[in-house]
Amino acid sequence: MNSPRSTAARACLAPATASNSEQRRGAPPNLQLYSRTGERGANSVRTAVLFLYLLGLLCTASIAAEPGMVFIPGGEFSRGRSYDWPDTRLAWYPNPLKDDTPVRKTYVNPFHMDESEVTNEIYGAFVKATHRKPPYHWLKGEIPKGREKHPVVNVSWDDAAAFCAWQGKRLPTEAEWERASRGLDDGRMYPWGDSNPTSKMAVYGSDTGPETVCSKERNYFGLCDIIGNVWEWTADWYDRKYYEVAPDHDPLGPAQGIYRVLRGGSWFDQPILFLTCSYRSWARPAERSPTIGFRCVRSVTLHKAEHRASLSP
Repeated sequence: MNSPRSTAARACLAPATASNSEQRRGAPPNLQLYSRTGERGANSVRTAVLFLYLLGLLCTASIAAEPGMVFIPGGEFSRGRSYDWPDTRLAWYPNPLKDDTPVRKTYVNPFHMDESEVTNEIYGAFVKATHRKPPYHWLKGEIPKGREKHPVVNVSWDDAAAFCAWQGKRLPTEAEWERASRGLDDGRMYPWGDSNPTSKMAVYGSDTGPETVCSKERNYFGLCDIIGNVWEWTADWYDRKYYEVAPDHDPLGPAQGIYRVLRGGSWFDQPILFLTCSYRSWARPAERSPTIGFRCVRSVTLHKAEHRASLSP
């Protein structure tokens, strides 16, 4: 017999569906929306909806993320670009920009992800506690006034990895980042669909720098600024042909390389290509740029029964 914990894990760790989207957001179901054709049918519907709502609460208790993090359910998704850009079929089109193909089904285990990019304020606490060198644009080592809630920038890959380790976390793999960005819908250009970004959706095409985190619409999982604001370091080394040989379960990227993968686009980027869920950029690990920041993730530790449940369709 399944324990309540393992049963909850099966429901929580399996990919979510549209039918429980209200429960994931924590909104009580509106029972008045359901059919009233027959008391028995209405009672059955109410009972089912109440069960789903209570199950959502049980999910929250069973696999609770710490404040400031979002639970990303494990599951399979289509990784890569499933559509053509106007120039991709031209013979002279640069091969590196075809590095997000072929599209392949990829499975990632559940994890927690920071809801926002790491801010100057939080990174400042890390600098103070560890005596790590602050970003070079912090005059006298002080956070620029009024930018405490802006994403930290001018940090290297090593700086980002060290911060995440200090918090008991790590940088996301490239596959985890794309899973979190896409939500549960495959094949779309952006987290919100195929429509081009607007100023309500993302920070991009600007010449004034990043903006306060979480000032734009959140994506399906509740993540802020997963597209735009700053590029985000991932754990993976970059290889142009990696998608051709990557394993289909929790790929960790190449074993070595020269560049680390960046995802998501930044405040400076205008071409919509850079802001898509599938676009892959890269930089040397030592690079510090006003367009590059990061966020962290933490793996979800499962008991044996929960692990089996998470692998169920």
